[in-house]
Amino acid sequence: MTRQPVQINANSQLFVDDHLIAHKSGVHRRINQPRKQGEPILIADQPWEGQSILYSCVLEVDGAYRLYYKAKNWSPSGEGPYRSTTINLAQSDDALCFEKRPFPESVCEGTNIVLNDAIDDYTIVLDEKDPDPDRRYKLLSSRGNWREGLTPATSSDGLQWIWGKPHAVRYFGDRMSYWYDPVREQHVAWSRNLKIHPKRIVVESTSEDFESWSYPRIAMMTNSLDHPESQIYGSYGFWYESLYLAYVEIYEVAHQRLHTQLASSRDGENWQRLCDNDVFLPCGDHGAFDTYWIVPTFNPPVVAGGKMLIHYGGRPDPHKQANFEHVPPGMGGALGLSELRVDGFVSLDATGRPGTVQTHPMNLDGEARFLNVNVCPFNQRPGYEPMDVEVSIDGAGSTRMWKIEPDDSDPLWYQIDLGEPTRGAVSLTFRLKNARLYSFKFTD
Repeated sequence: MTRQPVQINANSQLFVDDHLIAHKSGVHRRINQPRKQGEPILIADQPWEGQSILYSCVLEVDGAYRLYYKAKNWSPSGEGPYRSTTINLAQSDDALCFEKRPFPESVCEGTNIVLNDAIDDYTIVLDEKDPDPDRRYKLLSSRGNWREGLTPATSSDGLQWIWGKPHAVRYFGDRMSYWYDPVREQHVAWSRNLKIHPKRIVVESTSEDFESWSYPRIAMMTNSLDHPESQIYGSYGFWYESLYLAYVEIYEVAHQRLHTQLASSRDGENWQRLCDNDVFLPCGDHGAFDTYWIVPTFNPPVVAGGKMLIHYGGRPDPHKQANFEHVPPGMGGALGLSELRVDGFVSLDATGRPGTVQTHPMNLDGEARFLNVNVCPFNQRPGYEPMDVEVSIDGAGSTRMWKIEPDDSDPLWYQIDLGEPTRGAVSLTFRLKNARLYSFKFTD
């Protein structure tokens, strides 16, 4: 039976799975961990922030960046004008350094507080497609009694909010996330649902109007590669270039530690964790601000300067539970920053011997004049041979081949001029040595 060509678009095609691959040999698929900056970029230093900055999300708005973050004030309930939790706003021009600037619309004068409310967790999305400007910003949160469900809110400016139906997403909470699926054009809520499953897993409910939500279904569970006591504490999905990716928070109950893995999906419904559940974002060393807890902010990576900026929250203390009575009241937390090559989540590595990657036939979305390959040397230490990459394209009854010449400037993309417009079904073959192959894309 002849396989139908895979339809692809003009965006990056990543090798996180074998969706496009007909054959591969001599290569190893590898999770690439982001490079952490080290010290936190944002700490709790305001009276309403207590000792902890927790769950956060970064939004690009009009060429600048907003960081919404939750602070945990451990003062006794009712002491002072601030609730035990506040959602606050920090701002940045480059997504590298954030400032806590008071703004006139704050619910508490002279502060950067957006919401002074009983919120356990939340996510904010900027929905550019909503025709109603008053609903441009959307927030979903475990507000009040989180065991009853998640409550939506909308805003025209992301500062002043109007709450919707209480607990519209029934029995979801407390750790939760919300993301918009641009392919299926749905709002997606991920959380736990103790009515469906007693353990921490990922349960999904969707909505087309952000008001009425579907009956929940199980989206992701632990698998045979996990420790029997591990749980999925939370997860956040997003569309990246040509597929779905998700940050998956793995809670190691025995050690009270929480690290982050990656999952992918081609249809938004069936998810697989990548590279045999390898760790994507590991906890820090003993004594670091992220020793016991490390989770990315709930937003896709911020792409700038050929890099992906992945902001994350870290905690120095265990998740307080039985046999961890030595942990002081409350868990501290701060915000960190890490960097990764664009499309660099996963690579196919050819190390000491040649490797080959051959794709299935692919139908191009339109006409292409260039093939762009995201590849770099595997090892540049003395004694290693230079990166060696050949690319051939089969289509329309002919085969064309090019050799990529290594460049000392280490470009992100190597561009191949196809010489003539290319359309229809084509397949690619990459022959690699001492190279790391991340992705490719056709452009006109």
